[in-house]
Amino acid sequence: MTNKGLPPPERLFLSFPLGIRSVLLDQASQAIERAAYPFKDPNLARLNLSLRLDHITDSLEMGRNLAVPYRQASLEIDDRLQKRLASALSMERAGDIQAAVHSYEHCIENGFLGSVPYERLRILYTRSHDYRSAIRVCTRYIEILKMVSNFWPEYAALRQIPEYEERIGKLAART
Repeated sequence: MTNKGLPPPERLFLSFPLGIRSVLLDQASQAIERAAYPFKDPNLARLNLSLRLDHITDSLEMGRNLAVPYRQASLEIDDRLQKRLASALSMERAGDIQAAVHSYEHCIENGFLGSVPYERLRILYTRSHDYRSAIRVCTRYIEILKMVSNFWPEYAALRQIPEYEERIGKLAART
């Protein structure tokens, strides 16, 4: 199957952290599927019913096939990040705080979109009175959310930005 001139997913969005890259690849796959939507074809009405159905089926299948590598790349990134987070949570529960912190740091370095690694790190750093690190973690989450807002303005977690800004203020008062 030819890629119809589309760039391979491994060459796209490389300047973004992995968590954001995953979302962008997923959005690319959705856009490819929508672009192959057969009802946009102005010649469709001229075709008889059986040819129309064949055209619709072929177009939808082509869109799905072209989108597969992008969706697969997105899922692979998500899977790696989710496994790292699960590992960090497991290490924290087992009492291996240093290893958990290392894994959480890996998650936030790679732009994990969920708040869990940021929250856990903030809590762990605050407990150890490392307020500067807790501020850095909160700042990183705001940075990631602001990146996301540029292409996914309806992302629900964007409402957390003021909450994290307030946390930064409270943590700064402790330093």
